[in-house]
Amino acid sequence: MNIRLKKNKLNIIDKLPAPFITEKTFLKNDDRHLTGEDVKIGIIGTGGVDHKDIKNIEDFESFSDNGINKEDSFGLSTICSGIIGANNSRDGLVGLAPNSKIYLTKTFNNRGEADLNSIIASVIWLTIKEVDIILIPFDIEAINYGLENSFKKAFDNNILIINNYYKINNDNSPLIEELLTVSKDKKEEKNNIHLDERKIMSCFLENKYVDLTNKFAYTSFVAGASALLIDKYKKSNKKWTHRNIIVDLKSYLGGKK
Repeated sequence: MNIRLKKNKLNIIDKLPAPFITEKTFLKNDDRHLTGEDVKIGIIGTGGVDHKDIKNIEDFESFSDNGINKEDSFGLSTICSGIIGANNSRDGLVGLAPNSKIYLTKTFNNRGEADLNSIIASVIWLTIKEVDIILIPFDIEAINYGLENSFKKAFDNNILIINNYYKINNDNSPLIEELLTVSKDKKEEKNNIHLDERKIMSCFLENKYVDLTNKFAYTSFVAGASALLIDKYKKSNKKWTHRNIIVDLKSYLGGKK
């Protein structure tokens, strides 16, 4: 089965009137200096990133049927990378975790389509790369044993997997236990983070910018916030677990503990 990305109406901005630094007001004052230093974030997306504000792309691999073409024709990889890791305080955007390391995949082709095998291969590659976080900024509308098994292997390697909140066939059970989900509406699942309405600034194609209230932007925001928390654990020489991060996120951002 193919998964198709939904096209969202975007408010595109040619140039920022002044540098935009993403606020970290959800953190305690003593933690707002955190930058996600050396936290490795994998983004399952639509291609490589070519934007002047994003300089921390560590690695890239293509699993789409476009072959070696790495162009981000949809803009999803660029948007997610900008929310998390943009780093241009001079005349551009600073994301939540500007010193994180970003690993990108081109999982969706230029038509915005991906099959489950491409998603599975992306998860496996990012697990091999030993990332700390895997961001899945789209609705998983189908699942099979291979995809579920790839999630479990990532989870067993202490990788935090973050996904849009989505239910298959309106089933009330969690899509899969290993996923941390993000919603714009209040959901009572223990692994779901709810964000109140907010505008999120990010990068877009051709060195432009975009402000968003889309679901995938919220999911990317939570990935950036998670990178800050993991950064804090690493600096304290403390081992973090999925449960630590989820409890901390709920404390800062909201959701049932």
